[in-house]
Amino acid sequence: MIRSGLFIFLGNALGALFLFVRNVFLARLLPLEDYGVAMTFAIIVAVLELASNMAGDRMLVQAEDGDDPRLENTMHLLEIVRGMGLALLLFVLAPPLADFFQAPEALPAFKTLALVPMIRGFRHLDIFRVQRRRDFRGIVMTPLLAQLIACLAVVPLAYWLQDHRAMMLSILIQHALMVLLSHVYAERRYGAVFDRDLVLRIVSFGLPLMINGALMFVVMNGDRLIVANRMGPADLGWFSAALTLALTPTLIIGKTLQTLMLPLLSRRRNAGAGFQEVVQVSLQLSLLAGLAFAVLMSIIGPWLFVTLFGTKFAAAVDILVLLCIAQGMRVARSGPSTIAVATGQTSNPMLASLVRVSVLPLALAAAVWLEADLQQIVLISIVGEVMSYLTSIALVRHRVGLRAGVMTWPLALAGASFALLVLITGISPIPADPRHIFSLRSLLLLVALLCSAMTMQDALRFLSLRLKRSAAPSAKKGPANG
Repeated sequence: MIRSGLFIFLGNALGALFLFVRNVFLARLLPLEDYGVAMTFAIIVAVLELASNMAGDRMLVQAEDGDDPRLENTMHLLEIVRGMGLALLLFVLAPPLADFFQAPEALPAFKTLALVPMIRGFRHLDIFRVQRRRDFRGIVMTPLLAQLIACLAVVPLAYWLQDHRAMMLSILIQHALMVLLSHVYAERRYGAVFDRDLVLRIVSFGLPLMINGALMFVVMNGDRLIVANRMGPADLGWFSAALTLALTPTLIIGKTLQTLMLPLLSRRRNAGAGFQEVVQVSLQLSLLAGLAFAVLMSIIGPWLFVTLFGTKFAAAVDILVLLCIAQGMRVARSGPSTIAVATGQTSNPMLASLVRVSVLPLALAAAVWLEADLQQIVLISIVGEVMSYLTSIALVRHRVGLRAGVMTWPLALAGASFALLVLITGISPIPADPRHIFSLRSLLLLVALLCSAMTMQDALRFLSLRLKRSAAPSAKKGPANG
């Protein structure tokens, strides 16, 4: 369990690191406005992925007949249709998108991005199926190698083109290589078939998750959309730089937790008390990881941000910590979401995301009519994340089954720690001075984190037990057997 988790974590961490380094290279090498335009490409790719993903990869892991070749090949056909449709849609919408982002000079690049979904439509899903027997090589190495080459390619592209097109070509290289490598790591021959019953079943499973993906896009990029449309590429550039630093680690953590816990939860979903134990562990691990991220980034984040991106992005330091708090809450929500997917309750993440999206009109109204600054907009986002997380917990309790009271103290202490972090950030702006790392404020936040961790005994015992078994030479059993 721990060795698999370490492999997944390192793969996800390195892949996200490569993409993060790509953004840092672009921030250093391109003018601020061109960097802002380049970030609009990332937004578009995100909406293509999140808002149209039927979650076939997760169904191959979750479903009892996930090893059925016909199920996999039916998913391949749906992927092709989806990719072609999205490519046509993006090509047609390129002109209004360029106007929306106040970047008419980038119209040819927006049209070229239509190749991304078309290419992705031909990826081989077998790399996801083999997770059923805890073979994670394909899902780790495929994106990792593609992200590495895309990162290395962006530097010569930026020196050659000296504008946003460097990012566009890097994205194309990344996705083309991901598709190619998915076929290299696949065990089965690629095929595509149409089976009406399986199509309906896949759509039934994936539609709530696809809607949730669309909502998650709005959640993850709603603030950036407001900045892009109301303030322009330059402000979008420095805001995106701060969001990149806040978002990259949480994507690693959230994806690692989901990849690690989903097979275990799926195997034990009919195990009664054993399933309850894993549910509690999943909830506590995600909550602890989210809080730890927010606290640690509040301590080292400002200094790290200016060191990496340079002083031309210093205007974003004030909101960086608030963004990290919001992202920490989102990591906490990955636990309930993974539990919902493992039990087939795929509407749970969608409902939680609806709650989060419900506060975005308030943020937009504050920006348009009250001329709220970005710090106030991000505070509204934090309120939405808290509401969404509490909704997720309530859905797990009532739909999946969770013993009353098991999360009371972890939620109380972690909630108090998050509130303390917001309060301290609002009272005392955080300097980008490395001496701040060793301040009394940092010590207070670390103590709050430790007190919260002590209430999450299920997660701590689970980690301790798995570490001991992993360290023992004779520990050869998987988590389902232990």
